[in-house]
Amino acid sequence: MKIKTQLTLGIGLLFSLIILLSIVSIQKINGLSKDTENILKENYNTLDYCRNMLHILNEAQENKENTFGTFSEYLHKQRQNSTEIGEGELNNRLTYFFARWKSDYQDTMAVRQMRSTINQLMKLNMTGIEKKSDLAEKNAKNAIIWIGSFCVLIGLGLFLDLPKRITKPILSLSESIKQIASQNYSQRVYLKRNDEFGDLANTFNSMAEKLEEYSKSNLSKLILEKKRVESLIGTMQDPVFGLDENQIVIFTNKTALQIIGLKEEECIGKTAKELSKKK
Repeated sequence: MKIKTQLTLGIGLLFSLIILLSIVSIQKINGLSKDTENILKENYNTLDYCRNMLHILNEAQENKENTFGTFSEYLHKQRQNSTEIGEGELNNRLTYFFARWKSDYQDTMAVRQMRSTINQLMKLNMTGIEKKSDLAEKNAKNAIIWIGSFCVLIGLGLFLDLPKRITKPILSLSESIKQIASQNYSQRVYLKRNDEFGDLANTFNSMAEKLEEYSKSNLSKLILEKKRVESLIGTMQDPVFGLDENQIVIFTNKTALQIIGLKEEECIGKTAKELSKKK
């Protein structure tokens, strides 16, 4: 995969994660909001029914039929709206005492028990609202944490891997170039990649191979020329000394050695002044 493609995919993936995080977060929050609203609606309905039933008890008049009918309507709605643990028992209790009150309008004990039961229902549902609100808030936080953690892990993976995939081959190529500059033409770069760096490594290796061949070819020529020159100098009848820029002997022939009475290894590396003193 080409470096340009990798960078495009990496940046595109990060951008996609940001968009995904935004969309999922909005959907999750909206979903939680709707679920919470639907769940709490039942609790709020119970509170409304209870409030109306208390109001009927507080405002009870001689019109028994109207009072009983309205109260019975709210009681029926409440029995159909039982959502909390223990709410069914309280509904049954309220129904029982309502029946007693309905049969004896002057049964004050039944009225007190109805008030107490209605207050218990209200307290139970208010507690349920608090618990469900806390649970919804906790679920919302957990959803954000999980989604955020997922995006952070993906982003961190790209942050750690992508630069390494670019810098590692650059360092390898840089070191190999230094070796080539030091005339170590046997240096090679081994990158098994199908991107620009892989192409560059193959090109570098081809260049190094050509330089190595050229170096060996020139070295062979130099050695051949050296032998030819040495052979030519060796056959000369005149004494010959080869000096470098520092007046140090780098080669000589047999005639010169015979004249100064020294061996070749005693001459090579010595200055002309040193040899003149030995003579």
